[in-house]
Amino acid sequence: MNAVKPKIPNFAIVELCGRGGSSEVWLGIDDDGIKRAIRIMDKVNEETAHRIEAESKAIALYRNVASQHANLLEILYIGKTPKYLYYVTELADNVAQFDNKYEPDTLAWRIQNSACTPDEVIGYIEAILDGIEQLHTHHIAHHDLKPENILFVKKILKVADPGLIASSRETLHAGTSGFHPPWDATGIEADIYAIGKIIYCLFTREDATKFPEIPDTLQIEPWALLNEIALKCCELDPAARYKTIQEIRQDIEKRRKPSSLRTLRERVRKKGVILLLILLGLSLSLNFYFLWGHCFGENLSDKDAGRLLLFTYHNINSMSLREIDRNLSILKNGDPAFLKVPNIQFLHAQVKDYADWLRYSNVEDNSIFLVSLVADMNIFDTEERQLSTIRRFLVLNPKIMNSPYLLYHYYLFSRKKHDDRQAEKILARLKSLDYSRYNKFVTAYSLLKLSNFLAGNGNNEDALFFSLKARELTPNNVVVYASLFQAYYNLGRYDEAMTVLRKLHSLRPKSSCIDYFYQLLVQKGLKFSLD
Repeated sequence: MNAVKPKIPNFAIVELCGRGGSSEVWLGIDDDGIKRAIRIMDKVNEETAHRIEAESKAIALYRNVASQHANLLEILYIGKTPKYLYYVTELADNVAQFDNKYEPDTLAWRIQNSACTPDEVIGYIEAILDGIEQLHTHHIAHHDLKPENILFVKKILKVADPGLIASSRETLHAGTSGFHPPWDATGIEADIYAIGKIIYCLFTREDATKFPEIPDTLQIEPWALLNEIALKCCELDPAARYKTIQEIRQDIEKRRKPSSLRTLRERVRKKGVILLLILLGLSLSLNFYFLWGHCFGENLSDKDAGRLLLFTYHNINSMSLREIDRNLSILKNGDPAFLKVPNIQFLHAQVKDYADWLRYSNVEDNSIFLVSLVADMNIFDTEERQLSTIRRFLVLNPKIMNSPYLLYHYYLFSRKKHDDRQAEKILARLKSLDYSRYNKFVTAYSLLKLSNFLAGNGNNEDALFFSLKARELTPNNVVVYASLFQAYYNLGRYDEAMTVLRKLHSLRPKSSCIDYFYQLLVQKGLKFSLD
């Protein structure tokens, strides 16, 4: 539509405020000098008559409900001229820097221009829930929730733009890309899905189409519960998805209720930070003393060493690598003969091996291994539930998202489920990692397995990339050169394959694959000696 000022009875049209899919919003001043927002729908003609009639009914339906609730934008008047269908509403607050320019205060504007705290996000979501629940209570749904359609009038959040309002049980295929469910959703399902996407946009400040990706720079811990709610709103598996607004509200309340520790901390803060530090230090000292029964400067008795080892062994799954290493260090300073007792030696070896495995993977706890395990399970009733479980785990554990071990298994799982878009993202992340942070041999082995998988699926360029990465990490590892030979050979780079084969021969002259590799190159017309 052209931005030509429309003629609306009793209003002086000032300026265009915004455009929607089939409408424009204008700033107008009525005869009493009050500024209002005027949304003008499609021009009235034979082609648009049916849609305008449907929109008119939707707006009227919304108007009767909106007037009863503070978080729904009130429609003051519905009108029709020979050219337009329009309605007049309250005017959103002005966030423009200059008085002669109007820019509406929307949730989209706030997301773009300022980062929100968790409490601010919860405040927004609770207001949206209140407004949408009012609609659902009257058996209607919005069908087009998004940050652009949420305004602030006198600093109060208002759900606006009721153009797609319809029965809460009705299935509509209209809506905004990124905020509309990918299945044939009822109105309630569509609104709940959109609320999940709005939560995601609020705390990540990313476009809704990137859901459920979490930016690398975002600290997810303060947002963990809200992210969990967003995932559950947008869950593909109907059994795991929220059914009502009230269910979302109940989970929001969990974030609202402070823990007993948080409450205590707030009370202590009022008494002073010094008192808190004194109490904390005293508590830690007493706990350490009574738990282990020794002082820092003294060696452990065999009895205390046994208690410490058993405690570590039985609680190992809830302990971090740092805590395990600390306890192993304490045990090492004890009586060496104690650790040679058969039963003690077995427990000590178990704990030490576990710590070594975590250290190889450069992670703090064993949660990293869940992805590879869950990916191979057949207990899930649907693939959607299995995929959702893995994604939810990864999002809530961002510190392990850069582990080569985890990403390798997640890549294989994505390929297995034919999620090619996700697989390509994982592969790009694997290419960008700094592998020097990880155990070289373990990482090289994972990269070589990935290289072989890629080669088996015809992706020889990437297979070569990861084989070369593995060679950088372990240049004298004979296994590297077998994989590297395969990559060069498949790419038709036979001279380089020959160089690799000579290196393999120098490292392991009697390797069983050397003769076969040699014959492959001879068949390609190369004549050379390995000596």
